[in-house]
Amino acid sequence: MPFDTDQISTYLAAHKIDVVAMVHHETSSGMLNPLAVIGNLARANGAIFVVDGVSSVGAEAIDMEGCNIAFCSSSSSKAIGSYPGLSFCYWAQGPV
Repeated sequence: MPFDTDQISTYLAAHKIDVVAMVHHETSSGMLNPLAVIGNLARANGAIFVVDGVSSVGAEAIDMEGCNIAFCSSSSSKAIGSYPGLSFCYWAQGPV
């Protein structure tokens, strides 16, 4: 089921939220969540946007700057298909 972005926008505007975290590709449903939409909502409300990209990094193009992503974590064993046990995190340079 897709996110109700109006509900998210209303909630962020009504509460002081410092960090918004989201899974990019939800593996049980196969849903690819809208990074740009949620990232823009986070930016508009002064929140840092953190993304779990374990199932998408390496398979999907991710524009960290365009989606306002401050941190994106992943693993080698999913979309990249490499050795298990390796992990990495990308972070934005400069203010977010």
